[in-house]
Amino acid sequence: MEIKNFQEFIISLCNYWVNHGCIWSQPYDANMGAGTFHPHTFLKGIGPEPWRSVYVQPCRRPVDGRYGKSPYRFQHYYQLQVLLKPSPANIVDIFLKSLEHVGINLKENDIGLLEDDWKGPTLGAWGLGWEIRANGQEVTQFTYFQQLGGLDIDVVCGEITYGLERLYMYSKGYKNALEIPFNEHFTYGDIFYQNEFEFSHFNFKEADIKELLDHFEKCEEKVSQLCEKNLVLPAYDYVLQASHAFNLLDARGAISVSERQRYIGRVRDCAKKCAIQYRSAREKLNFPMLDRLDTDARQPLFPLGSQNILTVPKETKIYKNLEQLGNNDRINVVFELGVEEMPPAFQLSAKAEIEEKIINFINTNNLNWQNNFSQNSSDFPNYKVEISARRLSIQYLNIPKQEKSRIEEIWGPAERIARNSDGTLTQAGIGFCKKNNIDSSLIEFKKKNDGTFLFASKEVIGRDFPLLLAEKFKEWCYELKAPLKMKWLPQNISPQFIRPVRWVLALVNDLVIEFEMFGIKSARLTCGQRILFPELTAIDNAKNYEKILLELSVVPAFKSRKEKFENDAIKLARQVNGQIKPDDMLLKKCLGLFENPDLFIADFDPKYLRLPKPLITSVLREHMNYFSVVKENTNDLLPYYIGAANYACTKKAEMIEGTKTVVIGRLEDGAFYYDTDLKTPLFDLRSKLKDQLFNANMGTLFDKSERLIKISANICQELKADLDFVVLEKAAEYCKADLKTGCVQEFPDEMQGIMGGILIKEQNILNNQLKSEKAAKAVEEHYLPVGASSELPNSLEGAILSLADKIDSLCMMICHGAEVKGNKDPFGLRRLALSISRLLGVKGELNHLNISLKSIVEICLNVIEESYVIKNESRQKIYSFIIERMKASLIEDFDTRIIDALSKPLIEEHLINVRNFAEKITHALKQNGKGSLLEALIPYKRAKNLTQNWQNKEELNISLFKANEELSLYENLKSVENKVREFKQNSDYENLLLSLASLADPMSKFFENVMVNDPDEKLKNNRLTLLSRLCFMYEEVADFSLIQVQ
Repeated sequence: MEIKNFQEFIISLCNYWVNHGCIWSQPYDANMGAGTFHPHTFLKGIGPEPWRSVYVQPCRRPVDGRYGKSPYRFQHYYQLQVLLKPSPANIVDIFLKSLEHVGINLKENDIGLLEDDWKGPTLGAWGLGWEIRANGQEVTQFTYFQQLGGLDIDVVCGEITYGLERLYMYSKGYKNALEIPFNEHFTYGDIFYQNEFEFSHFNFKEADIKELLDHFEKCEEKVSQLCEKNLVLPAYDYVLQASHAFNLLDARGAISVSERQRYIGRVRDCAKKCAIQYRSAREKLNFPMLDRLDTDARQPLFPLGSQNILTVPKETKIYKNLEQLGNNDRINVVFELGVEEMPPAFQLSAKAEIEEKIINFINTNNLNWQNNFSQNSSDFPNYKVEISARRLSIQYLNIPKQEKSRIEEIWGPAERIARNSDGTLTQAGIGFCKKNNIDSSLIEFKKKNDGTFLFASKEVIGRDFPLLLAEKFKEWCYELKAPLKMKWLPQNISPQFIRPVRWVLALVNDLVIEFEMFGIKSARLTCGQRILFPELTAIDNAKNYEKILLELSVVPAFKSRKEKFENDAIKLARQVNGQIKPDDMLLKKCLGLFENPDLFIADFDPKYLRLPKPLITSVLREHMNYFSVVKENTNDLLPYYIGAANYACTKKAEMIEGTKTVVIGRLEDGAFYYDTDLKTPLFDLRSKLKDQLFNANMGTLFDKSERLIKISANICQELKADLDFVVLEKAAEYCKADLKTGCVQEFPDEMQGIMGGILIKEQNILNNQLKSEKAAKAVEEHYLPVGASSELPNSLEGAILSLADKIDSLCMMICHGAEVKGNKDPFGLRRLALSISRLLGVKGELNHLNISLKSIVEICLNVIEESYVIKNESRQKIYSFIIERMKASLIEDFDTRIIDALSKPLIEEHLINVRNFAEKITHALKQNGKGSLLEALIPYKRAKNLTQNWQNKEELNISLFKANEELSLYENLKSVENKVREFKQNSDYENLLLSLASLADPMSKFFENVMVNDPDEKLKNNRLTLLSRLCFMYEEVADFSLIQVQ
């Protein structure tokens, strides 16, 4: 039946899932940001009881309001939510058929599954899965829950979330959701336009911040009170209210990025209390619904027509032993792990890891196998590892069918232990024979250098390669590393993996190698491209593996996919006299997303080229996985993009038009923000920072910008920088103003700083275009560097402002108790410390600032102390934290002990000087012989050991010198002290180290001829005073005691 309107569309989808055994639940009567918050997902997903439900849930996300102007972004919209617990083996196939059920022809359209490691931080929930895209438009979210309410899932649930408006628009070709026919009489806009306009106004301008903050606090209190009374469901209602209050505060811009995490944590704590209480309550009832549904997640939801591997006919050609392989000594073997769409980054690392394991296996077993899988080398045994979105495979071509047999020599215990006096074997000797499966008549006693020992030799028959390689395939796959693995079956059936495993193929020639892994028995079956060839297909022979996959529209070889992709992209770009914008990371991602990419080029209206380049490229790259097209030999954008479909769609032109609708919609969104932002005075934007918290108890972002003005001014003064201070002052004043713009809120990573710079230039904030452009550049650059290897600011103003911003954030956070615990760094303190280190020159890069760590920390803390009390322990934590990161960077280039020795200079000296000093020490320590630094450090360390616990503070008395060597050391020390001060002040580290080395001879002679611990207490103390003065001089330079000396 043809679906004529939105209402029929919703009913049809609900009926589809009801026919698959779901309860048709009703919407929950509370404001919530997503269907996941509904108790029939969040609470029913907890515990071991099975559950299946479908429902439509009205959702509110205040920050997404667009006053009804956007074609598809609304603050109020509908989600259709499906929860299947346990998640059946054919859940993806059933979902795809639901799209066909509502009229979407899968082969005509580009349907793709894109990695999405989903997190619901306010619910303490996370899971792995995908966002489902149709011609570039996200229409569904698909998640395997791993945690809910901070609790590990007992039974893995499959959650499917349909974006109903977008899916209907896509299926019927509408470009504006307000035009959707809700039924035969009313449009979506008739019903909801006024709602969108008024609530957008309320969410952004009228919602009372104080009331919301108070309400949030009350909701927190209520959750705790009700949970204590075992009233978990009423308590959960208050979780929903707290979450909505937070969302409204977010829309009002009342919470900063860092403060946001604290509020999310508070909602999460409430949700966790409810989750724990709910599970406990169900457990007390003995989980009464435990037996209502089948709980074996290896089974399909409905057996009829299922593609699940467990339902296929019984295999008859099974490998048992080598005799089945006949007289042929050479065999072909293939293994394939069939997995639901794997993340591209994992594919690259997994391929490299498997290849390394194979190489180790080959080397360990002295196998002459080559990693060269081509017809030209088919006379040689070789292997190949390939991975794509849905499969990981290893092919072995022309390898021996078994290992070579070998003679193994085995030595046992000594004769006196293994043999009795009458010549019979002792219990130790008998045990040796049993352990090694050796007949006692075949043993003998042989002499070695250290005595006579029991000895035996036996022939070890070469192992059967098909079975051995099957064992290794299983072992290697189980050992693969991944940042996040998931469970989909109980741990006693299958270990975790990156995504659910759905089939295992294992063949030697035309025979199936039988074994089980990830809860699945091996077979000869594979799947082709998911949409074009969804049915299981048999591989008749291992040698035909790749040929059959190609027929099934799968290009298994990464290299082949890459060559095809690059060649097609070049040809398409030339059609418009352009070239593809190089992007190696995006290329690798695309090659992991598509098993047989079908490239296309599309255009967009050139009017959008007026938008900032980062905004356009962000829409194409980050949102769509599309490549920008630029003019040949320039970086100027052209109004085109190159994308890849998952397969060759039967209606390619319509598919491309679909992608254009999505791209233009996103560009329109960007243009809406951009044009609105351009009309807003910077002064007004900065004033709004007064309403946005920087972090808990740390004031507002307005307060931060005021500190940045002072900190950057003081850094400028310390540097004695030759720049226009008014430019720097204005840049510091307005550098955070763009955080209140729509562009930055929509495209934060790409547009923060960039939008601020644009506004400063457009509004000519300094009434001088040249000066305004300098201030704009500083604002654009003050977020740099953004990573361990990203570029530093080019302008001096940008570098100073960046340093001021980062040192302020780090000092404020640490002073208010922020910490890094293990791998948890919620406030990004490590990233801040690394950026500060790079700005100060830790890697010796150009554009660094010549200022010491001590100077910038004290400048910053002096400004902070105008408003806050700083504990001394906080000051020490700041230094320790930054120095630890500085050292981590430096030891990439220098010996760890040298860097440890330079801890004091790290605080007090310019970092570029510390690097120079480390280089000079490294060079000096390579020199041996008379007068070298190494020679001097031996007696220095002796002096250090003698004086380290000596507490006497007497003045040195020259008249007490009895030996010439005492006087000589003293005179040389005086001379060197003066030189060291001079060389240190001038950063002349080469001569400084030569001066220290010159004391080698006087020190050595002193220790050869002078007894330090003289019975005369006065002589002893005077000599220790001399050595203490010598050590002090060395330690003022560096802690040389940490440098190892042979």
